[in-house]
Amino acid sequence: MGIFSTARLLHSSQYTVIDFLVLSFKGVRSEDFMLFPFFYYSIVFFGFVYLMNRNIGKEMVLMSYYKMIRFRSVTKWFWSWFYVVLIKIIGFLFYLAGISLWIATLMQTKINFHATIYRNTLIEIIYQFFINGFLQLVFYLLILFIILWISKEPTYGLITISIFMLFLLPEMNPGGFVPVGLNGFGYLQNYSPLRITIILLLANFFAYLIVVYLFKSKKANL
Repeated sequence: MGIFSTARLLHSSQYTVIDFLVLSFKGVRSEDFMLFPFFYYSIVFFGFVYLMNRNIGKEMVLMSYYKMIRFRSVTKWFWSWFYVVLIKIIGFLFYLAGISLWIATLMQTKINFHATIYRNTLIEIIYQFFINGFLQLVFYLLILFIILWISKEPTYGLITISIFMLFLLPEMNPGGFVPVGLNGFGYLQNYSPLRITIILLLANFFAYLIVVYLFKSKKANL
């Protein structure tokens, strides 16, 4: 519905299919906030994160001493199911790109694989959507896992998602240094996709270090 709503705002014949993809997933920045992209980003990406959060909660509920003996390591247990989550993230991004391009074609958008509204190349746009989109979603889910692991309360996952949403509001994340919403195409107007990748890689690295620390604490308490 969000993609169709974006299409209705455009004179489709003046844009390319890549323009359509960019405008559909523009996202929001603190310096350039708009209400519709804010809700659209929140529903699409945080909605996916919420569904994955439910799966993570189920895995943690099913964790038992039997599983610890079976996998012999909390880390092995973690990767036994988290790699499936990573595959779902990739599939989700391909689904979003595919349905966006399909709708763009239905709306008689120009079949040209370059952007006219941004100066970025096609490679940079694809990189931002898939690579930075993947890293961004992984970061969200790692943080949610940490919160669930510490609290054992699924409600705190919703609170965490709400906090993520706050950083999309005006003046809450100047410069994009907080790794929230950085997969939106709007950030390409001022920052290179490589800069965004570095921020997200560092964020994921530190988040995973916290996960490892929590696992070591769990092992010590077994």
